[in-house]
This record gives sequence, C-alpha cells and structure tokens, in this order.
Amino acid sequence: ALLHAEQGKWADAERFARAAAAVGGDRYASGLGQILANEAKCGEAEEWLIRGLTVDPSDGTVTLVSYTGTAENLCDMLA
Repeated sequence: ALLHAEQGKWADAERFARAAAAVGGDRYASGLGQILANEAKCGEAEEWLIRGLTVDPSDGTVTLVSYTGTAENLCDMLA
C-alpha cells in the first residue's frame, strides 16, 4: 500500500491498505486513514485514524490525540 501511495496511486493504495487492515486488524488503521484522507474520504479517514491511535497512541505518523475539529478540517491538515 505504501509503495502505491508514494507513487500517488491512491485507489491501489486504498485497496491494499484495506486488505492489510482486514487481515492484520487495527495496527494498519492509521495507514489506511491517511490514504483515505489523501483521497478526500474525510469521514472514513477520521474513523480509521482514531482506530489506529487506539492501538498505538504513540504512532508518529498520526498526531491527532487532541484533535477536535471536523473531518473536513482533518483532511486539510493531513494533505
């Protein structure tokens, strides 16, 4: 998923990230959340990012521990 994301192939990245989350659970949630945010799927991105932080509150890729804004603002912040 990350390789596709780095190449800007967001649909492919999303597909692989969803597969990883389906098999590996919420430890892949923050990656999926960030990919969804890049695709402007803000509401769903927020859900996955929160799930990722629940599993690993010290996740360096997500800094939303005290985030209280809207899903749309979340996408702006991550873009």
